[in-house]
Amino acid sequence: VGTSRQTRLINSVLRPFGTGAFHCGVEVYGKEWSYSEIIRAPSAASVLTGIFESKPRRCKGHSYCESLDMGSTSMSETDLDFLLSMLRREWLVSEYNPLRKNCCHFCNDLCQRLGVGSIPRWVMSLAGAGAAVA
Repeated sequence: VGTSRQTRLINSVLRPFGTGAFHCGVEVYGKEWSYSEIIRAPSAASVLTGIFESKPRRCKGHSYCESLDMGSTSMSETDLDFLLSMLRREWLVSEYNPLRKNCCHFCNDLCQRLGVGSIPRWVMSLAGAGAAVA
């Protein structure tokens, strides 16, 4: 999450314990998809959704750490476009919550719908722990 030295330090301490604060994106068909509370595009359709695309491993505002191979989807690009249009209505900017509905939750949902399974638990474990306490 972010590009700060502090975040990298925190993650270097937390990672051996199986957790950390991570930004998450899913690369499929040459684009990386994620979710944020920041409005990223000026068009009226995109103002409501928190879903956005970026070049793989180049999401602005975040430092790239590692890629996890989730396998391949059998979904066509056309079906992916349709899926993303549906998800844009479910993943709204106004509903973003750093503990309960963040980029990692979105990526987990997208991976499941792509048929490649859930993302590893350790990617979301810090948000889950925070949500349990909050």
